[in-house]
Amino acid sequence: IGRNFRNSSSLTCRYRFCTSTSWQGPLGEDLFTPCGISTSSDDFKAADVVFTPGTYITESRVSCQLPDLTNEKVFHPANKTAIKNTFTNICLRDDTGRMFLSQKCDGVETKTGNCDFEPAAPGDELRRRLYSLFIGCTKEDIKRGICDNIPSINSKINPCLTVMLFVDVSNSGKIFSSVKVVADYALSKSQNQASRAYTPTSAVYYYISEMPRGMEMNKIDVRKNLDSHFHSDSWVCHREIVRQEGRRRDQEGWFESPYMSRVHLAFNWSHIPDYLTFDEHYKLAIYVRPSRCNKLECTSTGRRISEVENIPCLQPLGLPSWFIDSNTMRNNILNLTLLSLDDARFRVEVHIINGLALPYAEYFKETMTIFIDYPQRAKYLDNQSGKRIMSPLLNHEEK
Repeated sequence: IGRNFRNSSSLTCRYRFCTSTSWQGPLGEDLFTPCGISTSSDDFKAADVVFTPGTYITESRVSCQLPDLTNEKVFHPANKTAIKNTFTNICLRDDTGRMFLSQKCDGVETKTGNCDFEPAAPGDELRRRLYSLFIGCTKEDIKRGICDNIPSINSKINPCLTVMLFVDVSNSGKIFSSVKVVADYALSKSQNQASRAYTPTSAVYYYISEMPRGMEMNKIDVRKNLDSHFHSDSWVCHREIVRQEGRRRDQEGWFESPYMSRVHLAFNWSHIPDYLTFDEHYKLAIYVRPSRCNKLECTSTGRRISEVENIPCLQPLGLPSWFIDSNTMRNNILNLTLLSLDDARFRVEVHIINGLALPYAEYFKETMTIFIDYPQRAKYLDNQSGKRIMSPLLNHEEK
């Protein structure tokens, strides 16, 4: 789930395997620190990266093909010979070869009698063995905000029985959705210039590498058991999340205008009543990005304050003098032409500024026609691929 995914053949999914640390204890046994404590990119190594093609669903959803997980290593040795006695969670194997999570007990758990000394674990703290696929979160997990709440509140998946994969998506295979991109509103810097930051989006996939104790049954029963735990996980996955995928009006209605292109706007207002007066009942506003302008402010007493530069400019473009002239008949077909000197985006709005004209707002819907033409003999491609790099103020793609 993300934003602005494109239906292209270059749609790429990237899987990064979360790495763990393994070393040998004083008795020669293998010890592992479980992966899954954090989803930060620092927990992943560049060598543990797998790319698969993505399938476009919508602008906010992409389906990623799973890589072959059967040949992947669950734990990645770090060749450590000594370790501090500060690990709360350690993965160990018992005498039968079963993997379990050795978790350090807190003060309350030690009174239950379920904790004991683990000879293979470093230190002399009391620990308990956890073989279940789903385990409860500790107070430390909840306090640090690293409890996954899967499949229920204050529970998580046993990290010793699963492999965690960090999944993100790229439209072109260069910049992925988990990277926080900060774009400037203008090339020339200004003291009051602000930048827009795109929130990174990604997903975490858990692959069950070892079946936990008590689930030694046929595959059909195991699947039914897991489905009951996740409460129909497929339905939850395909359910729309409004706060992430909902409609955003501030992103609608924008048109791209490549550099050296002309945009022809035609407004068919022939059906607008004569008694609606322009600049009294309604206005026309054209907003452009990137843009910059100076803003004049005054105090409550009417005293002028120094000019402040707004980047981007929050005011619309100035309209031609003939368009705003009171003698111009606007219940007609009106034409405007915009020339782009660089890559830009624009949005056209009609503002109802008088409450008496509010019932006529529907009259202005679907009354604009846009036609964009380009210089036919201009050479603006830098390579033979038929694409060029767009302005960094708009996006980081090639078109």
